[in-house]
Order: sequence, then C-alpha cells, then structure tokens
Amino acid sequence: MLRIKSVCLSLQVTILVLILLISLVACGGSSSSNNSVSSSTAVSHNPPATSVTPTPSVDRHGLPVDVPLPDGAIFNSQGQSLLFNVGPVHLPQLSIGCYGFPTNQTWVWTTSSPNTPAVLQQFYQNHLSTQGWSHLLTSASCNSGNPLVSACGNGNNKQQIVLVQFGATITLVDGSGNSIGSVQAPTGGAAMGISVVTAQSGQTNSTLGVYIPGSADIFCS
Repeated sequence: MLRIKSVCLSLQVTILVLILLISLVACGGSSSSNNSVSSSTAVSHNPPATSVTPTPSVDRHGLPVDVPLPDGAIFNSQGQSLLFNVGPVHLPQLSIGCYGFPTNQTWVWTTSSPNTPAVLQQFYQNHLSTQGWSHLLTSASCNSGNPLVSACGNGNNKQQIVLVQFGATITLVDGSGNSIGSVQAPTGGAAMGISVVTAQSGQTNSTLGVYIPGSADIFCS
C-alpha cells in the first residue's frame, strides 16, 4: 500500500513539472508573438513619402493632384463650360488658324498680385513637366481667347490632357460656345481656367468626307 502511494505521488510531481514546462513554453511563444505584432505596427506608422504640388494644403475640389496650382490660388467654380482656343494648328489632314475646344470638365481659379497671367504661364511651363506631363504646348491668344498652356500625360495619366488658360477674364460659354458670363481677375492678379480631358483621336466624317480632329491630334501630335 505504501509503495502504491509513493508511485502516485511520483506521478503527480511529474504531471506538475510537465504543466509548468508547458506554461513556460506558452508564455515564451506569446511574448514572441507580441513582439512580432509590435514590430509590424511600428512599420505601419512610416508610410512612403508622396510627391506634393506647390500648394499641398489647398482644397483642390477634385482637381487631380498631378496638376500643379500656384501658391495662393483661390477656387471660384467647377464644371463651367469654357472654350480653350489654340492656333494655328497644322495637321497632315488639315490646317486650322484657330481651333476652339469646348469642355465643361473644368475648374476656375483666381490669383492675386503678383500672380499675373504672364507669371502663371511661366509657372505652368516650369511645373507641368515635373508632375509627369509631356508634349508641352504654349499657344498665344486667338479669336479673342486667352493664351493657354497644354500638356499630355506621360505615365499613369497617359490618356489625359491638361489645359490651362489665363487672363484678366475667363469667359463662360453655353453649349454652342456663346458667352453667358465671366469670372474677373482681382486687380493685379489673374483668372485661370483648368481642364483635364481624355485624349481622343480624330475621325473622318463619312457624310461630309472631312477629317474631324480630336483632342489628341490638336494637343499631343
């Protein structure tokens, strides 16, 4: 009887030792897991750096981030119909003295002195290429329109064209291109109309038998 109790006691001690060892292993694994989580969390607090435009804090009202804005630009309106005039245009199929490109995919802004139309033109000539745009085109005023700077996408935005016109006045038009209002620049400043449109190729009108140029023909050829 005494021998049986001794054996039982020995088994109990062995079981306690095993439980203790299992507990120690579990604690060690939990600590390792916690360390791993902490390390992963620490990495997530360091996001990759992103490029910024010259005015990173301004409310862009949906204007794509790769379209730069001059410092101090003041938002006026979005979705106004504008006419962007460019010329002369010489294509293999035809030549145009002044081509009017209408669109309502627009943002209208104003800038104060000393950001005049000439200063804005230089700003966009300098900054569009740094944001991934190519085929930079500067067009003087034609048909009483404002001068403009345009560029074509060259990366993720390769199917897009950005158009920027600037002057003392931005003229708002209807669907037929007729003036229905305007946005005036502040004294010593400028008014600016920006559009981002899809690059489209032209096509020949089967009825008229003439080639109708697209935005890609005008601004990216």
